Formats: sequence, C-alpha cells, structure tokens
Amino acid sequence: MTGGQQRVGQIMGIPPLLREFGVDPAGVLAEAGLAAGALDDPDGTVPFVSVGHLLQICVERTGCAHFGLLIGTRTTLANFGAIGQLMGSAPTLGGALLDFVGNQHRFVRGGVPYLLAFGDTAVLGYAIFQPGVPGLSQFIDGALAVAFGLLRELAEVAPDEAMLAHAAPADPRPYHKLLGVRPRFDAEQTAVTFSTSLLQKPVRTADPVLRSQLQERVRHYWLIAEPDLRTQLLRLLRPMVVLGTPSVDMAAAQLSMHPRTLNRRLNQEGTSFREVLNGARFEVARQLLTTTRLAITDIAIALGYADGSVFTHAFQRWAGVTPSDWRAAAAAV
Repeated sequence: MTGGQQRVGQIMGIPPLLREFGVDPAGVLAEAGLAAGALDDPDGTVPFVSVGHLLQICVERTGCAHFGLLIGTRTTLANFGAIGQLMGSAPTLGGALLDFVGNQHRFVRGGVPYLLAFGDTAVLGYAIFQPGVPGLSQFIDGALAVAFGLLRELAEVAPDEAMLAHAAPADPRPYHKLLGVRPRFDAEQTAVTFSTSLLQKPVRTADPVLRSQLQERVRHYWLIAEPDLRTQLLRLLRPMVVLGTPSVDMAAAQLSMHPRTLNRRLNQEGTSFREVLNGARFEVARQLLTTTRLAITDIAIALGYADGSVFTHAFQRWAGVTPSDWRAAAAAV
C-alpha cells in the first residue's frame, strides 16, 4: 500500500479559518511541508499524513483545541465535487450515503467512511487505516462534524448519538455548541447513529435526470489511482475490526470474488488475508491506546479478543512491547 492521499476540496477551509485567527496560512503550510498553494485546487491531493500534521500545527498556532471540528462544520456537499453532486441528486438519504461510502476511494486513500445497520440503528462512521497519521483526534473530529453536516444538508436529519475515538478534551463545550449533542468520548469508533427508517427519507435536492448523468461521470472518475487489492481489503477490514467478525469469506463476497481467488491474488501481492487483518488490528490498537483512555481489556474486547491476556500477547508479537508500555511511550512524546 502506497502512502495515502487526501483530496483538497474537503480541507480548503483551513487557510480562511487560519486567517480568522490572525495566523498566516503560508507559514503554517510550510511548517507542515506543503507549498503555499497546496490547498488552492479542490481537485488536487496532498499526502494523508501531511493533513494530520497540518491540523496539529493549526491547533498550536491558533490555540484552538477544536480546530478540526471547526473545519468539519464548514464542509458541505460542494466540497466533495462530483461525488457531492451525485449525493445531492440521490432519491433517499440512504442512497446518498451509499454514494459517499461507495465512491470515497476514488479521491481519498488513508481513511474510510462506512454505513452499517444493526437492527433499527444505522451507523455512519469514519476510520483511518493509514499507519502513523499524526493529529488523529483533529482528523476524526473533522470527520464527525462532516457526518453531521451531510445528514443535515441532505435530508435535515440529526443523529441520535455521536461517538469519538479519543479522550474528552479539557473543554468539551464547543462540541455541544457546534454539533448540538454531547459526543461520547473514549469510544471504540468515530461515528454517528440514527434510526434506519431515516435512510428512506427523501433528499431535498433529488434529481433523477442529473443523477443519471452524474453516475456515468463518477464511474470513470479517479483522482488517485485505483487501489490495489491489499488496500481494497484493508478498507473493508478496518471498520469490521471493531464492528464484527472479519473473515476471508465475508471479504471475498464483498470484493465479488471466490475466497481462493482472493487468497491467490493477495499471495501475488506478497501478503495474505491474515497479515492484512492483523495489520488492521494492530493499527486500531495503536490508535485506541494513543488517543483514548479505554482500559486495555476494553480495547481487547473491541478488537474481538476473548480476554486482555490474548490481546497483550498478540500486541507484543506485533510491537515488541506490551500495550501498557506502548501507551506510556506514546504519552511521553
């Protein structure tokens, strides 16, 4: 898997917001290793890791601990370009969200949105699978705010619950003010929940004629190269690591191929289903250990382990240290 990329359109609000705080955007971009005009073209891309670094610097320079949240609240369908237009033309909220989930890989590599239903509850979430991304809390704050905005813009829907996979900040009041609800911090995933019945709610701007045109356009749209099989599998597995029981049969069905074909093609790419799954688990474990205050036993359960000792042994094989030592070292940085 090559380094992740982020489409600029979703983060174009960063320079104007910096100016509102009296901060020179060019200086901040340079400190993040980006050119002064890196965020000018909405259809341009920047490294996924650089976005996290940029958000960290924005927090430091502005003194605003919820900078990522502010950027997310300013993101609209228009920021998503052709995909946003397609979403706005959908007949129902569920169709629009599936447009987003099904096409996001065409312009972003490093994080994945997901839409799942559990009985009467729908879950719209966002997970980062790119290893080593700094500023995780800011990144997922922005993603959560984007989810709120999309639901509101598409169908005037408000979530029932919001969850954030990071510890509560010193001052959580901006979250309630900007989102209208108090998120549950220290969650195992970053997501919003709402009634599955709302998936059938009409989109205010539905347009079947325009939609037909946009579907053809989006079908051939690739801002970044089509992902290799390992990346496609990782995108599938990352949400399922904390939401289900990933299996090769499930993954193969999602990728429209036989399990033997999946295993053979992964082998040709120099990897295996187990290796990719363990990599996803390891990344989730590192993220939760770094950004949340969840007990190690709770992290083990979230990752599908029978108990904390089994998880600890697995983590030691991956990292060479225990989860507790990893957390302590991350906190010391």
